[in-house]
Amino acid sequence: MCVLMIMLAFYGRKAAYNALAGKDCTRAVAKMSLDPADLVSDVVCIPHFSLCSLLFLWETHHAIFVLHKLHMLQIVGL
Repeated sequence: MCVLMIMLAFYGRKAAYNALAGKDCTRAVAKMSLDPADLVSDVVCIPHFSLCSLLFLWETHHAIFVLHKLHMLQIVGL
């Protein structure tokens, strides 16, 4: 139930990321854009270095997220 409420908070009607829900939003994510024109899978026009820096950003964010979750599990003793 909690996960559903969180998803609705971000992707539900009139929520911040609703434009991304149910669409191939590869280009929008690569450009970090919510512009409806960017909600397509075509990334050909995006420079390679931009895609690489975005990949690095996502990997870093994910690593920090995982470390934070592990730290929280240690705090509660799991």
